[in-house]
Amino acid sequence: MRNEGRERAGRAAALLVCLCLWQAAASVPRAAGAADALDAWVGEYAFDEDGGKTAGGSAIFVVHQLTVTREGDALKARLESNGYQTYAAFECDARVERGRLKIFFVRHADENVFLRGDYRRGDLLLTLARAGAGRRARLVTHFAKFRPQFGRPRQGRVYFRRVDSRQ
Repeated sequence: MRNEGRERAGRAAALLVCLCLWQAAASVPRAAGAADALDAWVGEYAFDEDGGKTAGGSAIFVVHQLTVTREGDALKARLESNGYQTYAAFECDARVERGRLKIFFVRHADENVFLRGDYRRGDLLLTLARAGAGRRARLVTHFAKFRPQFGRPRQGRVYFRRVDSRQ
């Protein structure tokens, strides 16, 4: 009887060790998948706006640039708008939620001497989402508090494009 008890205890211990190893192995791909989801959004994106010409014939053009970086387990972003009578720069937090990149206002960049109070910390500025797959994949924009300078944006359309080498 003592041998049966030892055998059962040995089997139970072996089963416990196997379960622990299985649990540890199962958790590694999840962590790697989360890191891959963040890294997939790291890069530079741009959106060019053509507002036509002034009465004098000068081009009215604004470039919006979004730079997304990874800091540890989080994403940070900087959104800049630069062009005809326009300059704004924002420091932002970025989060990946359900495969979409959401950009949240943190503060005006130091060089924004004239802009204050337009946004509050935590305001959702815009969301980028990938639509389609392969060669037909597109990057669509859903504007929130941040808006283009000219015209009314249409939600879920292609505005920003990836401009770094990691396309």
